[in-house]
Amino acid sequence: TSISQKVLIHYFWSRAKRIIYVIPFTSIIEQNSKVYKNCFGEDAVLEHHCNFDYYEHSQSSEDADRFARSAENWDASIIVTTNVQFFKSIYTNKSSGLRKLHNIADSIIVFDEAHMFPSNYYQPCLEAIKILIKNYDCTALFLTATMPDFNKWLDVLNCRGIKTKNLIEDISPYKAFERCNIKNAGRLSCEGIFNICDKYTSSLIVVNSKKAARYLYSKLSGEKYHLSTYMTKYDRERTLTAVNGALKEERKFVLISTSLIEAGVDLDFECVMRELAGLDNILQTAGRCNREGKEDKDDCTAYVFTFEEDDLAIRNSKSELLKKSYFTEDILKKYDNVNDISAVTEYFDRFYGYIKETLSAMDFNIAITKSGFNFASYAKEFNYIDENSIDIVINYPDIEEQQEIIKKLPYEGKSAKRKLQKYVVSLRSYDFNKLEEQGVLDIRNGMCFLTNFNYYNESIGIKFEDDTDYIL
Repeated sequence: TSISQKVLIHYFWSRAKRIIYVIPFTSIIEQNSKVYKNCFGEDAVLEHHCNFDYYEHSQSSEDADRFARSAENWDASIIVTTNVQFFKSIYTNKSSGLRKLHNIADSIIVFDEAHMFPSNYYQPCLEAIKILIKNYDCTALFLTATMPDFNKWLDVLNCRGIKTKNLIEDISPYKAFERCNIKNAGRLSCEGIFNICDKYTSSLIVVNSKKAARYLYSKLSGEKYHLSTYMTKYDRERTLTAVNGALKEERKFVLISTSLIEAGVDLDFECVMRELAGLDNILQTAGRCNREGKEDKDDCTAYVFTFEEDDLAIRNSKSELLKKSYFTEDILKKYDNVNDISAVTEYFDRFYGYIKETLSAMDFNIAITKSGFNFASYAKEFNYIDENSIDIVINYPDIEEQQEIIKKLPYEGKSAKRKLQKYVVSLRSYDFNKLEEQGVLDIRNGMCFLTNFNYYNESIGIKFEDDTDYIL
């Protein structure tokens, strides 16, 4: 968490009943919560997201019960939560979600990485924020390194009528935050990518697909690490710890990752390579290059590339990522410095203009009927996250703590399920079906378990075939 965010919290502290800090990723929510707890004390901060277990993080069952009750209605001074929890609380028609709605009033609501509202829910997200500001005495603060022109898009998406202000009017110091050069390297083979990384001690390669990440990892020699959502949270955290160790000891290594590392992960590399994607993706990834500013800017480069190997690139013409890539490529050609605010603004204006119908597809006015607002039908349609994914618990044979939790699953219910979240991989239906066809899944106590550990690798995650060598 940056110093500026701490200052903003102190600044707003006396002006509202509470501060609600909203983050798109559960992967960084814990590190932010830790900073706030250190500043304001454990009791002042409520961490609320799907993976949090109050009994695991409390010193007594009484404290855990108190925090669990607070989570039902957000009865705390500082709430740290996710976009999913926040917007579901507004658009749900269930009493369990609406209990916290009255405590959102008179709050400062900080949206970190504000550009990351999903495109198909963009209009209702902005509409909800507008209503909270106009009618419930809230103040919304948008934070992001890649800020769209929200003044324009609030108007275009019929979310007019609120007063907006840029907190930072003098943008001249922005240059101080440019800690590396961004270079368009064009089409590169895997070997060409590795040759560039070989010039540096620490390198990060970020690609658009889990398939490409695995392929690069398999072809790379030397000290190497891999991150993707095919891995459990347990193994991702273990990998990040190992990467931090390699950075501190200044060992030569390469980390290959999907986009999950882009935002909020506090790592500092000499070289970053990013497969062509949205300009926001590129600038976020470039933020991992010379992050601490210890090196001269001219000695650190973030390279943008496309694969020469066509089978490693995303070719789905309906992919939003592919559409974003088209506009990014134009921006890279037009601007010498894509960190420039005018480059970022033009990118979002062109991209949003192209997908305007998608941005307003879930306009909440579609639920207004002659008899009023149909809360039930809209709540059903408002699936902020992809609910088609299926959670698989990876049953580690040598982790005693996990085995104890599994034994308690029939008796502890939700608490045990939350504790197992760090051992879970979420799969799309087609990936789930591959494992199901192999006969390696088993449903017990309402959870799906991987029964054969040969279908999981702690370095790369889920495998879809057993490639173990057996002696017969």
